[in-house]
Amino acid sequence: MNLAICRQICHKTPSLGAPTARMDNRSNTALVALRRILRVTELNARKLAHHSDLTASQLLVRQHIAQAGSALPSAIARAVDLKQATVTVLVNKLENAGLV
Repeated sequence: MNLAICRQICHKTPSLGAPTARMDNRSNTALVALRRILRVTELNARKLAHHSDLTASQLLVRQHIAQAGSALPSAIARAVDLKQATVTVLVNKLENAGLV
């Protein structure tokens, strides 16, 4: 979620009323924490891609296929929380690279 949108939600709107200073501070603290988590996740995804030549999604799909032996794209999609079309593209890329 965009930081500006999060801040808009936290500020006074007709349906939510005026936020308290405490709630506003807690919201800002939560937003900063979320941003830090996203940043670390992005950095780790880049490291993974650099060291393995795989994206995090490709690695998840590959691991699921290795554990399951074989699986339909719909089953893989449910297991790794991706859309079936995305899984199909990822599996095709992995097959072309000889990784599955």
